[in-house]
Amino acid sequence: MRILFCSWGNICEADLEISLRYMGHEIDVLKAKIKNKDYDADYLNIVSNELLKCRYDCLFSINYIPIISRVCKVHHIKYISWTVDSPWFYFNSETISNDCNYIFIFERQLYERFRKKSTQIYYMPLGTNVKYWDSIKLSEEDRLRFSTDVSFVGSLYEDKHDFDKVEIPDYLRGYFEGIIEAQTNVYGYNFLNDVITDEAVKEFSSCAGWNTLGRDYQVTEREIVLTEFIGKKCAEVERHRVVSKLAKNFKFDLYTLSDTKSMPYVNNKGPADSRIDMPKIFKCSKININMTIKTIETGIPLRVYDIMGCGGFVITNYQSEINEYFIPDVDLVVYESLEDLVYKISYYLQHEEERKKIAQNGYHKVKELYTYEKRLEQIIQSVWKNKCNCYGINSHKSIHQYLALKSLLSQIKITNILDVGLFLYNNESLLDGITPEYIVDGVEIVYQIDHTSKQCIYRNIYKLDNMSDMYYDIIIMIEILKFLKVDEILCLMAQLKRLGHTILVDFDEDYMTLFKSYSEYNVQSLQLGECKLLLITVNEQ
Repeated sequence: MRILFCSWGNICEADLEISLRYMGHEIDVLKAKIKNKDYDADYLNIVSNELLKCRYDCLFSINYIPIISRVCKVHHIKYISWTVDSPWFYFNSETISNDCNYIFIFERQLYERFRKKSTQIYYMPLGTNVKYWDSIKLSEEDRLRFSTDVSFVGSLYEDKHDFDKVEIPDYLRGYFEGIIEAQTNVYGYNFLNDVITDEAVKEFSSCAGWNTLGRDYQVTEREIVLTEFIGKKCAEVERHRVVSKLAKNFKFDLYTLSDTKSMPYVNNKGPADSRIDMPKIFKCSKININMTIKTIETGIPLRVYDIMGCGGFVITNYQSEINEYFIPDVDLVVYESLEDLVYKISYYLQHEEERKKIAQNGYHKVKELYTYEKRLEQIIQSVWKNKCNCYGINSHKSIHQYLALKSLLSQIKITNILDVGLFLYNNESLLDGITPEYIVDGVEIVYQIDHTSKQCIYRNIYKLDNMSDMYYDIIIMIEILKFLKVDEILCLMAQLKRLGHTILVDFDEDYMTLFKSYSEYNVQSLQLGECKLLLITVNEQ
């Protein structure tokens, strides 16, 4: 498929974009600034113009954005969003019921709250980009810099709410602080809505004086007070208390932008870059801590998946959805109080082999079951009900590439084909004319497939490093080189030369220039119908 990816700066975007490309989809990224997620006329015009310039199968964004839904409704195009934050107040917009929307929510409690708004709202837990984390290698300098017994990466939340700034009577502040203290000590259950009275909410909201939401919003004062003020204040109190306790008892490193001047004994190492430093911290720390904010009532936050995807050992607070996807004390460790956390940290620091085994189990669990590719495949199949679309085969560009390939094969006498990257996979229309006339083998490069599929056109599917010195009449490599750097392309070509001397790739001026700069390759462009391909022949030495 061809997807317009609407980027607005969320931490998940890079991994989701990479994963969609791995799956074979054509991705155009729109990085225009969204000044107002509801009524931004400039952004509306920018997106609308993009849709007029090019035919897309859908738009995609992290978290549901009402202004994108408004545009998609006008253009009659699907809008897929995957919400990774809770709360997300834009769910209270009436646009949530637009027919163009396909909304996926990572937390079951949040999903249950809004599912009645539309039949196209789905529950979809998070995942992680194991391929990327695996690519992050540790140097000796990294090990010296990041190794520690215990670490926590994240905000301490004092700057994430305005509870302390709201001027309220002392008796009301005492009332809320007592409830916050009690909630901070309870894990796995958010009772704020059960105990805070309507009168207290009304009095607090009259003092807060927040901006009025748009006329098409349906959200109560109670929801705003409990999530934006009380819930986030709970997160601040809990995180300060946990960080203080761990810093006094263990070799503990904190990575945060938060102000820790009130805790001089805390080793605050400053912010950690999420793409470079953070995975190294997860890999080098003996124990990684996750503290889920109270506004995420049941779901598993991204941090847990990322730590496990890096092969790190994680101790997390209890969340009710954990038992659905992981086995405590086998894949990860769960704590149920601050005292329990301190005890379990001490225990696992003393039991290294047990700790390493749990980290290894967790890594293999997310790699096998909970990668972004697997989650995205579930999302796309929920929208289209057709697995072919999960691999980009039916896009306008791919169809012309296939027709060009089929035309070329009909003009030359060959028997054996090697499909590097599995371009031919999983489209029933390809079976006519490709099999049984030819013997086709496949090589997994970017994404993997079900080897047992009855529709699979391949005789065998290989990993390139595991192939013996077989010889093929032609090697096709369509929609693969765009994922590789120049040195990776040259390394791949060097491996392919031993398998065949005729290689067909998708046309690109940069590819042509690159291969022509090496005397071992003869390069010519082929115009076949509406598609252009590059035919590369290897000069025999």
